[in-house]
Amino acid sequence: MNKILPILFLICGSFSPNWVQSQDQRSPTEKVLDILTQKESIKLEYDKLNLGAWEALSYLDAKKAEYAEEDLLEAVPDYYHFLDSTVIVKLVNPNDYNDYGLQLELKYKILAKELILYDKKGKEKDRWTFLYLDQNYLAMDMGGLRVFFTKTPVQE
Repeated sequence: MNKILPILFLICGSFSPNWVQSQDQRSPTEKVLDILTQKESIKLEYDKLNLGAWEALSYLDAKKAEYAEEDLLEAVPDYYHFLDSTVIVKLVNPNDYNDYGLQLELKYKILAKELILYDKKGKEKDRWTFLYLDQNYLAMDMGGLRVFFTKTPVQE
């Protein structure tokens, strides 16, 4: 938690001053926590999903009933780039955080509030639920983890 607050202030403040300084004056950490715990109902702007790449910023374990700011953890900067029907996923190497380990290209489609992932043979691999999506931020429930993303430069 000591590391995540300065990162959230820096990144969230650099993109959208209005997002950080909302009328209720919540800190970026509180705002992210409210999005990940679904205390805040947000309109999903699906047309913004493939307007660039996304980097994981923070996450919560989705198994708890109640959360505090201390439960918000800094994520490793896994990379997700959603194209028209394919997502490129680059997962940070746990032995070297400066390098990607596993890299995948998966087909996907959006159905209601879910993103459904398919393997190369067309078999369903996973389902993720959208919690938030605008031009700068994305939050998803990824089956046990709720992850908050921010925009990042395209790496292909």
